[in-house]
Amino acid sequence: MRIRTRLSLFWILAISISTLATVSSSNGDRQAGSGQPMSPEASAGDYFARVMSIEADSAATFHQAGHECYLPIWKRLRGDGIISSVSVFELIPYDSTTTDPSAKEYLILAGLDSGSNPDDLLDAERVSPCPDHLRIPVSAISRSALLTCTPNSCHGVPEPSYPGAESGIVYLVELIGVEETPEARAKYRGLMSRFFGPANGILVERGMLHCFVAFESVALLSSTPDAVPWNQIHISDDWDAGGDVDWDSVYADLFRSEFSCDLDSVWSELPPTDETYADYHARLIPELCVR
Repeated sequence: MRIRTRLSLFWILAISISTLATVSSSNGDRQAGSGQPMSPEASAGDYFARVMSIEADSAATFHQAGHECYLPIWKRLRGDGIISSVSVFELIPYDSTTTDPSAKEYLILAGLDSGSNPDDLLDAERVSPCPDHLRIPVSAISRSALLTCTPNSCHGVPEPSYPGAESGIVYLVELIGVEETPEARAKYRGLMSRFFGPANGILVERGMLHCFVAFESVALLSSTPDAVPWNQIHISDDWDAGGDVDWDSVYADLFRSEFSCDLDSVWSELPPTDETYADYHARLIPELCVR
């Protein structure tokens, strides 16, 4: 996770299970966070995330396809108890120097109801009677994974709009690749669960943040060679859009008052993360969200 200054949606419009298996096989079959084949227990994740990159001039087609082809499917799946929600984020990289102006990136996050798995969603999307001109190449998917909420680290829900926020909330989406070892993953989860998750939860309770939700992967389903190798996704308010708040001081005071420790000492315990992590400004696309 990132504490301020210190510190594509192409959902699968025409993807079949065999195609997903082909993409995954290039990474050694479906992989769990530990690098082992996905177990039956791992299929009990809470969320299915897909990060996509599409050509910028296809954005209008993407929106049209989502609204006409897939929104009805998602609403039906919600009614059938397969999914609980869908959130579609448009992503804008913080570092504009790394931005490819010819591409647009998206994140789609689907909540899975108990007993459901991504295949239930993918099967329904695959048989959608979507016209050929609204279909986007499967190659647009950069990475997809089954996720679960990190303990004590999911507070509030990202919403397209809030009372008093006329243009909606600007979000921060962090794609984080914690060192892929059992020890590093466990260390990161422990610090998130004990300190960073609860700290942000307090800020949500105080009304300083609308939400903070931290997810960790339980199974990697597909990835392209050039994808950011994330195994954590954090979504919160974009603090940089929140005025002149001194967030360093806010968190430092919070750690002293609530946890009787120094923020720097806890921060120094975080395990290594992949240097290609990515931070994004993000906005929810209201017409493509299911609640």
